[in-house]
Amino acid sequence: MRTRYESVRKSGGQHILATIKSTGRAMIFAGLLSGIIAAILVEGFAMIAAGSFTVPLQTHVYAAAFALVCAYAAIVTVLLRGVIATLVDSIEWVTDEVQKLTEGVIHQAETVLGVQDGHGPYVSGDVVSSGPPTR
Repeated sequence: MRTRYESVRKSGGQHILATIKSTGRAMIFAGLLSGIIAAILVEGFAMIAAGSFTVPLQTHVYAAAFALVCAYAAIVTVLLRGVIATLVDSIEWVTDEVQKLTEGVIHQAETVLGVQDGHGPYVSGDVVSSGPPTR
């Protein structure tokens, strides 16, 4: 039987791994797409500027360099978005897990102490309803 800690640790690891996989796929897709579009645009503008379908070899080098720069920019952008989204999701997930754990501890403490609706053998209704005792 798995303990609560093992279950939380495994599901947290699965969450992070799934996020890394999806961000990696998005990075590859964005890099390829932006690189291809950038190269096509540079080649197209060069053809329009030259007025023919034949362009100098230097244009192909510039198109490749511009495509690499655009692909790198897209990859970094998607990576940063993935990191920020993962941090936000992880914080929300941890908050939910802590809330579940807290509710479980409170329920267990109420069960052990025999507390029901703020009344029990060890708790007076005044203390629970009015907060901490005043001096």
